[in-house]
Amino acid sequence: MYYCAQDIIEYLMASVGGGAQDSEHRLLRQAAHHGYRDVVYARDWRWHETTHELGDPIAGSDGKAFLLPPGVRNIDALVPPDRAVESAYVTNQEYLRLESYPSSYGDTIFYTVLQSPANPGRWQLNIAGNPTSVDASKQYLVSYRRKPEPLKHMGYERQSRDGS
Repeated sequence: MYYCAQDIIEYLMASVGGGAQDSEHRLLRQAAHHGYRDVVYARDWRWHETTHELGDPIAGSDGKAFLLPPGVRNIDALVPPDRAVESAYVTNQEYLRLESYPSSYGDTIFYTVLQSPANPGRWQLNIAGNPTSVDASKQYLVSYRRKPEPLKHMGYERQSRDGS
């Protein structure tokens, strides 16, 4: 049974007749890291799904732009405070077209995701048209997939073997 990257590296060294040279160890450590990266980014895994209540809108956006939490990879759904209103994702071009025409309350909420100009490396969710008029204490709920954590323990560390 393999529990950590060290076990994989030791198996690879044993199977290829690896020696004690540092260059061989470096190549095998890189292979373990690249294998982990390839597996976790191969598809959208279910254990990376999470939900988040969007906080206050970005200042100066008329309640139409929300900063998404760090590590968002892609959005599954936007659930408005008024559960009777539907929401649908649109491309950036469609979002700009919808913003140029007025809409009424209660229509379908169209949203898109853009890179935040004020926060490098973060995404923001933009809502087209008029946001629904509901109780201000209720918030939008977004379900999304987050980026997986980077591989940081190789198995040589004491905490990775002592059961903590």
